[in-house]
Amino acid sequence: MRVFVYKRTHSGDPDSRGIFGIKSCMGRCRSWNFKAVIGIGGKTAGDELAFKINWIGLDRSDAGTATDGNPCLIFKHFLALGNRGPELKTIAPNLASKLFGISSPRYLMLADEGEVSIILDLAREAMPSLGKPIVSSLPSACVGFNPRRKSKHKRKRFANTTEPSNP
Repeated sequence: MRVFVYKRTHSGDPDSRGIFGIKSCMGRCRSWNFKAVIGIGGKTAGDELAFKINWIGLDRSDAGTATDGNPCLIFKHFLALGNRGPELKTIAPNLASKLFGISSPRYLMLADEGEVSIILDLAREAMPSLGKPIVSSLPSACVGFNPRRKSKHKRKRFANTTEPSNP
């Protein structure tokens, strides 16, 4: 399973219902091919979120199109940790070094193995986004959702290296 790991600079996206993209966070990255997300507080996220595992989403589903033209995402398992999350370096020291070392990336696309798998295990028993099973009526929960509007981003777009490869 491909896992999108990124550094957050703010709270509020995903929202309390578990909808990722509600405030257009990470824009086109939300349209990439991955099944899980791990949100880590970045250096500038403030003391309450910085360097901590803030949220985890497993088994993503698209939930409509956000105002930025990219999909809003919901998850079969969603765990919001916020400022109560563990520091990344205590659970995944190698991943912490990759994300917070010199010339560190804003995001990584990784396989579900090793330290990443340990982090995902924290959410494997979590409830779905919105606290109930994913149903077809959920797209209207996405800000700016328009059922007639299709995402600007198509799968063929990835042929021109817009999407990172697995390291």
